[in-house]
Formats: sequence, structure tokens, C-alpha cells
Amino acid sequence: AAGADVLIVDPPRKGLDAEVMALLCADADERVSSVRTLVYVSCGFEALRRELPLLADAGWSIDASEGHVLFPGSDHLETLVILKR
Repeated sequence: AAGADVLIVDPPRKGLDAEVMALLCADADERVSSVRTLVYVSCGFEALRRELPLLADAGWSIDASEGHVLFPGSDHLETLVILKR
């Protein structure tokens, strides 16, 4: 992500790996310091609900969010969240 201003993450249901979360929360790390927009695609709402406060504490704020039913007939919801820093 070095030099990128947008980063897209699409973790499994368990959420982001601890290393990725630590990197996204460390704005001084040169690998992510230029990132201003984070696009988070979540298939695990519980993980997203757990991780959003950690990202907010690190300076990320929700710019937009929306849910999508990609599997009609199921109760599964994909969530798209755009965060800005």
C-alpha cells in the first residue's frame, strides 16, 4: 500500500488479522501513511462491529456504509463501509 491513497480490505468472516489491524491503526507506518480512504467489505458483521471502534480510535471515521444481499433467499448480508482518515 506504500504510496496508495485508497486501500480495499475484504477479510474472511473472522475479520482482519491482528497484523493488518495493527498496521491500519498505525498511521506513522510508511506502508499505510499515505492511505486516506479505507474500503472495508465485510461478510462477518460481528467482526466488523468489533473492529470499527478500534479503527475509529486510530483516527478513521465512517464516511458511508451500506448493506447488500448477494445471496437472495439467505439471511446473509455483505456490508460495505468507506472510512476516511
